[in-house]
Amino acid sequence: MEIAYIACGGFVIAAFITDIRSMRIPNILTMSSILSGLIVHLILGGIAGFNTAAIGLGVGFGLMIILYLLGAVGAGDVKIFGGIGAWTGALFTMQVMLYSILISGAIGLLILIYRRRAAVFRMRMRRSHSVLMFVQRLTRAVSVGKTGNEGVISVNSTETSVRFPFMLAVLPGVIIGYVQNFHY
Repeated sequence: MEIAYIACGGFVIAAFITDIRSMRIPNILTMSSILSGLIVHLILGGIAGFNTAAIGLGVGFGLMIILYLLGAVGAGDVKIFGGIGAWTGALFTMQVMLYSILISGAIGLLILIYRRRAAVFRMRMRRSHSVLMFVQRLTRAVSVGKTGNEGVISVNSTETSVRFPFMLAVLPGVIIGYVQNFHY
């Protein structure tokens, strides 16, 4: 049922846009993807279609809740995978999940490489900063007679953990799944 994959693609693109913009996927989007998937499959496929959608919903939601409990994804990601499952069934949902996890691993690796390079750069900047602070203090001591830190350039070196929207990996995962399954 191609309409299911097209509709699912629309929901995934909308989730991608909102997740990139705000690091969250609104409930109105996730719940409408789930409910519309169930209803469309009930109308077009009867009880068998509804059962397929419900199993897909259960697989998508059930597997992603594990990643949520581990702190790897957000609640919106769990619910949107429920919607993907409701629209496309269990097999496609598991394929997309696998691709998305692999892609997110690659993104994480790229972030780690970037952070390593950035850390080396920051280390070099701190050395330069130390020299700059020494020169500023020396100049201040000579001209004004103060040796405190007033007016000295400061660098905030606190580093927080890097997070990225999981939909950054899900959208390519869905595209790979479409290409693999439909060979247009």
